[in-house]
Amino acid sequence: MEQGKTSQGAAHGRQFRVWKPLVMMLGVVLFSIAANLTQLGLTDALLSQSGVRLAASVGRSVWILHVLFAVVMGGLSGAAVIALYLLRERQRDEAEHRAEHLQRLVEENTAQLSDAKEHLELREQTAALAAKVGELERLRSASQRSLTEQQEAYLQLKEEKNKSQQLIQELKQLEVRKDEFISIASHELKTPVTSIRGFVQLLLERRQELSPESGQFLDIISRDTDRLSELIATILDLSRLDLHRLAFVYERTNVVSHLKETVAFLEPRLRESQLTLRLVTGKGAQFAVIDQARVQQVILNLLTNAIRYSPQGGVITVSLTRSAHHLHYKVTDRGPGIAKKDQARLFRRFSHAGSVLTRKAGGTGLGLAIVKELTQGMGGTATLHSSLGKGTSVKVILPLRPVRTESSGPA
Repeated sequence: MEQGKTSQGAAHGRQFRVWKPLVMMLGVVLFSIAANLTQLGLTDALLSQSGVRLAASVGRSVWILHVLFAVVMGGLSGAAVIALYLLRERQRDEAEHRAEHLQRLVEENTAQLSDAKEHLELREQTAALAAKVGELERLRSASQRSLTEQQEAYLQLKEEKNKSQQLIQELKQLEVRKDEFISIASHELKTPVTSIRGFVQLLLERRQELSPESGQFLDIISRDTDRLSELIATILDLSRLDLHRLAFVYERTNVVSHLKETVAFLEPRLRESQLTLRLVTGKGAQFAVIDQARVQQVILNLLTNAIRYSPQGGVITVSLTRSAHHLHYKVTDRGPGIAKKDQARLFRRFSHAGSVLTRKAGGTGLGLAIVKELTQGMGGTATLHSSLGKGTSVKVILPLRPVRTESSGPA
């Protein structure tokens, strides 16, 4: 609608520009005639005043000449005005044409810029979309690889689970066999050893009827039988601990008297090795709730080790003290000592110290292992301190109110 109004305005402008030079030319002609007539009138008036009269024919001729001159001059002036006007209009048209051309160029460039901008935006969007597609493709590939890896891991875990279940079944079977072995060992090994010990004791009671050499043989048999019996008992206790079948029986005990009775078991070996035993009991360490059999087993193991590694004529110290919540047992010898690098593994089963002297002393390597596991079973701790050339000290700390260990099987 606005374009229609614009075209109508342009048409009126063109019509006005067509009539305008004609009107101007007519005006110039009339103005020239009027000017010449006025000049002629003034000339005639001056001549009249001066008494000069022209003939009538001459006057008319003059008037006609003036009119023709006015018309010619008006026409020439009008033509000049029209030429100037037309030149101006042509310049104006050319300027408008250039302006329109520039406007069209601006509009075309604007359109091209708009198209280029849209094309650039489209390219950017296409690039962003391609980047997103590439990212999605990488994610898809990564997800596919992850899924494949998860599937492989799942299959591997499943295989490991099957192997674990198979191992568990085998371990259960081994545990059953171990129980059977313990049962066999407790009957088939303990029974003949007990018979041998009994017959050796009978023969020792008739020692006077035997030769000195036979008596010595009986002493060796008796000593080795005792060692074998202790070894069997230790292995059985460790097996029960592994199976959580070792029962702990706690009762109120005079711990000082109990310690003296325990030490008395090893007096013959102390005399045989020419060792001196110092027993130290602190104040207040009189009564406590303990498992008498297991505490005695721990002390005997510690004393046996101390006797085994002490030189002849040495001194072994056994001490018992009491703190607010614990009993402290300590066995100290003056043997060769143990290197620091060997101390950490001495509480493992079948472990020995690395020195030549300790290897010559023999032993199964189960003494400290049974000490540690029995102590832990009673809720306590066992620690070892030793220096080469100065001896070894083992400390056992038991709670006054021990945690009861639920277990089954014979004690």
